[in-house]
Order: sequence, then C-alpha cells, then structure tokens
Amino acid sequence: MTQDEIFQSGEGDQWYERNKVKLVPKDDFVCRMIESIGVHPRRIVEVGCSNGYRLEYLRQKFHAVCYGYDISNEAIEAGCDAFPEIHLKQKALHEIPYDTSFDLVICNFVLHWVDRSLLVQSMSRIDALVRRGGTLVIGDFDPDYQQKRKYHHLPDEEVYTYKQDYTAFFKATGLYRETAVFTFDHDKQTYGYAPSEARGMCAALRKMENEEYYVLTQ
Repeated sequence: MTQDEIFQSGEGDQWYERNKVKLVPKDDFVCRMIESIGVHPRRIVEVGCSNGYRLEYLRQKFHAVCYGYDISNEAIEAGCDAFPEIHLKQKALHEIPYDTSFDLVICNFVLHWVDRSLLVQSMSRIDALVRRGGTLVIGDFDPDYQQKRKYHHLPDEEVYTYKQDYTAFFKATGLYRETAVFTFDHDKQTYGYAPSEARGMCAALRKMENEEYYVLTQ
C-alpha cells in the first residue's frame, strides 16, 4: 500500500484521535502569517484540515466561505457536527477536485506524509486551487537538507516522514513569489532559531496574475 492508502485506511483516524483535544478554533502560526500579510480572503480552502478547527477561526475573522479536505473520515464527521458552516469532505490530497476559485489555500504539515509516487500530482492539485493573484500558505519541516524518517507510530510498516522545503516546487514554476516566511521550533512551538531536526517553517506565496509577465517586443 502507498502511504496515502495507509492513512486513508485507518492511520488518519488514529492521528485525529491522538490529537483531537488540541484541535479547537484558535490563533496559531498559520493564522498569524495570514494576518501579517494583510490579505482579506473571501474564499478559503485548507487541504489536510483535520476537523476544520483552523477554518472555523478564519471564517469568523474574515466572514469567508470555507472549504476543507482531510484524509480522516472521523475528523471530517466531527468537523461537520462541530462547525456546520464549513464545507468539509473526506479526500486524500491527490483526489481533491480542481477548483481555481480560492483566494487563500492552506497546506500545513501535510506534504511530508504524502507518498513520493503521488507528490507531484498532489502539489499540482494544490496549485490548481489557487486563483491568479491568490495566496498559498505552506507550513512544514525545514531541515538543513532533504531527509526521511521512520514514522514511529507504525514501526512495523514502511511509512516515513519526508522533510524538505516544499515551497521550492511552487517557486520553481515561476508562478509564485514568496511574500513572507518565518521559522520556528516545531517541538517547543516557539518562533526563531531551531535545530535542523526540529525546524519548521511557514511561508506565504502569491500566485502571479497573467499580466505580471514581462512582455518582450522586437
């Protein structure tokens, strides 16, 4: 099975059970990034949204229409009960339908779980959600060098976390410009310096409008 299939068949639900007590609407690193760059999104989607707790915070703050996708069926069911004004669906990242209408797309600490055979397809799905002129916020691990680590919750399975700079893919397309970035200690949940193995990052990328390209004339 791929890693996505392993999470879809039960580990996604187990992750939610282990963490659900903390998943309540609140200000966090991602929300602070969004507030700091001064955007006022009307349509927001989060991929890997768990029960939609962050979307509920942003919905109240911006009075936005919010959508969320997560691989855990339990998380989605709980979110539909707790936050009925958010549109939530159970989908793996590579299964999300194409919809280019979102002002703000959030992908926070999701891509390091994605099976490498589905990574490019998954990131293409994310790109397809961001409208021209919209913002993509990505949070994930940011080690000194690309690496993978065994997933300790499933020691008998070939499941890994893949840690690298995922913003590089989007910037390499030439379609995105980084507007803000900060690093933090993922273990201590504090801003600033962190050793490579614990370093997290959150970045805001703006998707270019068509008319922003330079026009060459003869």
